[in-house]
Amino acid sequence: DEPISQEMSRIESLLELKTKAEKFFFLDEKGEDLTTIDFYGKLRNVFREGDNCSFIIGGPEGFPDSWRRVIAKKFPSLTF
Repeated sequence: DEPISQEMSRIESLLELKTKAEKFFFLDEKGEDLTTIDFYGKLRNVFREGDNCSFIIGGPEGFPDSWRRVIAKKFPSLTF
């Protein structure tokens, strides 16, 4: 799908600009299940460190498999 490819290219561009003080949270249909308390704990840690955070939300079927592998490799602990 052309719109999906365009959006993925846009997200990839944003990820290349990532700084150390910026955290990305990938919300994916097939990602890790978290309780509200666990999710709050992860967010609290980001804010305690003074980092910025961005949420990248997958579609109804999550991220494409090829992209999920890239995310898992580059950001292993931030896919939920």
